[in-house]
Amino acid sequence: MAPAKTLQQKYDATQGKLLPRPRQRKARWSNRSPNRNRLVDSMLGEVSDLRQEQLAIEGELATKQDELDARDPRSLEADKKHLAEGPSPPAESPRRAPAIGSSRFTSQAAPT
Repeated sequence: MAPAKTLQQKYDATQGKLLPRPRQRKARWSNRSPNRNRLVDSMLGEVSDLRQEQLAIEGELATKQDELDARDPRSLEADKKHLAEGPSPPAESPRRAPAIGSSRFTSQAAPT
């Protein structure tokens, strides 16, 4: 005759059957977790750096905008007109003589 099972024994037996699978899954994910955690931490660091850079650039932009706002409106109009005309051709630079010791002034010895 089989021993009678109490509700607690049935519960324990059922739990014993159910728990191994989640534990196996947890072990499988925990092996991958450190690599993923490093990747996520790295990405969070990059995002933090970019946000700091963004704040610095926004500060520079606000400073430049304040400088523009403080300028004389006539000066701004002249600048706008200059920009609308397009770039001016580059000024020609005077030719310089070759530097002493350059290949044009050194004589090459003939092979012996």
